[in-house]
Amino acid sequence: MLMRRFLPVALITLISAACAEAPERAPALTIQVDSTGRFPVIRSLGDAPVWRAEPVMSVGGAGAPEEEEFAMVRSVLLHRDGGVIVVDAREARVAEFGPTGEWRADWATKGAGPGEVSSPYSIAWLDDSLAVLDPGNSRIGILAPDRRWVRSFPVQPVTGGQHIRLYRDPPNAFWMWAVRPPVNGTPSNLFIRVTSGGVGDSLAVPRPQIDMAPPIVCRTADGGFFVFEAPLSAAHRVLIGPSGQRVVAMSNTASFAALTPAGDTSFRAERPHVAASVSDAEWSERTEPWRTFRERQPSVACEPAAPTRPEKRTLLEQWVFADDGALWVEWVTTSGRQVEVFGADGALQSRVEGLPALGAVEPSIVGDRVALVSTDSLGLATVHVYRIVK
Repeated sequence: MLMRRFLPVALITLISAACAEAPERAPALTIQVDSTGRFPVIRSLGDAPVWRAEPVMSVGGAGAPEEEEFAMVRSVLLHRDGGVIVVDAREARVAEFGPTGEWRADWATKGAGPGEVSSPYSIAWLDDSLAVLDPGNSRIGILAPDRRWVRSFPVQPVTGGQHIRLYRDPPNAFWMWAVRPPVNGTPSNLFIRVTSGGVGDSLAVPRPQIDMAPPIVCRTADGGFFVFEAPLSAAHRVLIGPSGQRVVAMSNTASFAALTPAGDTSFRAERPHVAASVSDAEWSERTEPWRTFRERQPSVACEPAAPTRPEKRTLLEQWVFADDGALWVEWVTTSGRQVEVFGADGALQSRVEGLPALGAVEPSIVGDRVALVSTDSLGLATVHVYRIVK
């Protein structure tokens, strides 16, 4: 005899709803290594273990006391005791704050004498001393742990974007960006290593292998000119980290390559991320400086005449080496903004949740702490420190 068992309608409805609402779980992380080509390709697939960021303290922002007001934060560096040192390029100030955000002292103030800075760009540890890149005075100044001026050595007065900085190689070295005199009419760039013993080895800054979108160049009648980078277009990105590890990437791909000292590719790391479309709001924000310039100077001739809006935005937003040699990469994908951590072998280690956008200023990552800079709609900068829980 065939027996049928009937479930109450309400129970069937609950089971169906539970099945329909159950989130789709991402597959576990797997690492594939393809060694069939000229160099290994490391593909990290699936979802990585999650590290969580917990806020510890913040300095600056709206309503901050006078000693916490920043005009233009150019560099941040975590102190070994839990505090943070902040470079304000516009105010020519290098200020230290304690583990709870209290102002301690200024390491340097405006000027050209010992212990003074004109246009501070970047800071790094050199053993227990603090190195300050100051293109305005064409030097790197070295200050002792008690903030005494120790010495300085001359550097080129190179200014520009965030790539002009001290690339940290803890605990007792850093790399600086330099320009090599033109050979056959073409200049090139170098990373030069500096230790407590002085200037050491150099490595070439790799050149892009494909043509980049040209910037917009606007020339005025008096011979001056203004340059605007092509918004959200693919860019060639270069980074150097501990022991001279160089990585290169195109910002419109979810991959990067590590280079040998000779400049050959040692491996390429890949993630299956998909680029997001460029929204109207983001395009308006990124082109606002250009539009403001054209409103003020409508008769100036520009080439090309206007920026071209790409269909997709770039994937690689920010990247930085932590003090342990791990590479932290911020992607912007169809799934949103995410920060992932890769080991020295190119394999994905983790995904970090709870951080805001890493921002344009290079973050400082030491041990389980992260310091980064955010800017609000009024242009006010805030320095945040987070603790990473693994």
